[in-house]
Parts: sequence; C-alpha cells; structure tokens
Amino acid sequence: SKVVHQQWRMQEEAQKLGELLQATAVNESAVLAQVDRVLGIEREVKRAHMTLLVRIKNTLTREQQAMLKGLRDAT
Repeated sequence: SKVVHQQWRMQEEAQKLGELLQATAVNESAVLAQVDRVLGIEREVKRAHMTLLVRIKNTLTREQQAMLKGLRDAT
C-alpha cells in the first residue's frame, strides 16, 4: 500500500511539473525543484520495490529459488 500511495504522489508531482513547463516563460528554479521532488519520490518507489523483491527471495527455499531461476532461464 505504501508503493501505491507513493505512485499516486509521484503522479501528482509530475502533473505539477508539467504545469510548470506549460508556462510561456518557464521558471527554471521552480522546475528544477519540482524535478527533485519527482525524482525523490521515484527513488522511494524503486527502493520499496527492491525491498519487496529481496524479502520475497529471502522467504523462498533453495529449491524454490532454483525453480525460479530455471523458469527465468527458459524464457
């Protein structure tokens, strides 16, 4: 649920960025600050995804991990 919330937040911040860029004269410092906000949220989402993947892998047995590797290699 944390990731979903962050994705919504990122979408809202990206929309704000788009609005800033629509101006005839773009405020560079405002745009760059907004880009930093969007990238920060994106980093949090990616970190949460990686955390989830690591936790899932750590719950699998060696046999399950080997089976997963075999499935990946087959594709």
